[in-house]
Amino acid sequence: MQSFAIDSSQYTNPTTNYLWNFGDGKISTDANPRHNYTSSGIYDVTLKVTNNGSCSSTYTRSGYISVYPIPVFDISTDEQYVSEFDPVIHFNSHFYSSIDSYEWDLGDGTTNTAPSFYHTYPDTGSYTTTLIGTNEWGCKDTAYQEVYVAPDFTLYIPTGFTPDGDFLNDTWGVKGVNILSFNLQIYNRWGQLVYETDDIEEGWDGKVNGNYCQTGAYCYRIFMINGKRRKQLLTGSFNLIR
Repeated sequence: MQSFAIDSSQYTNPTTNYLWNFGDGKISTDANPRHNYTSSGIYDVTLKVTNNGSCSSTYTRSGYISVYPIPVFDISTDEQYVSEFDPVIHFNSHFYSSIDSYEWDLGDGTTNTAPSFYHTYPDTGSYTTTLIGTNEWGCKDTAYQEVYVAPDFTLYIPTGFTPDGDFLNDTWGVKGVNILSFNLQIYNRWGQLVYETDDIEEGWDGKVNGNYCQTGAYCYRIFMINGKRRKQLLTGSFNLIR
């Protein structure tokens, strides 16, 4: 809180000296000072005025400044990232001081005045949720929370392929929707890496160094970040058939 102190002393002159004591350990020698209180409380303010270096007068006004506390709180959600197929988020307010009112802005044009509630978002995207809390003295503060509604993700992993040059099922690869990050590794039966890619659109043609690999089972490892921004590791096997 910032206060503005005004000197109303009489019989002053250009050589008058001022000494303000704001009650919080801070002082000023300005005639009409501004002072910023950093802690809540009730403060006595004292002014000592001295003329010509000899005549002085001191006046104290008890309890002159009242500084009310701001509300202290934050926001939590059960899920910060949700799918478009279940775009429901549970919002909670956690207040560490007295609160009289809650003003929520959910970032999608809707509002709420409850301390805790469920909200369904209408579409995918990133939303900034704002909560303004007001205490009994009318003091306000604001907290923010980002939430994200992601398009749901899908992944198709084939069980085999036939790399025989007939242009039908000649490559083996993974197809997916809303995959944010992707890495595919393929191993032969001896645990040797035969293929790797970070591009989900690419597929393995069944060759190593230009030569076709043996028929049989091959293992894969897929490292990915899905549309809900969660890391996943998928493992399995497929068959190379000719």
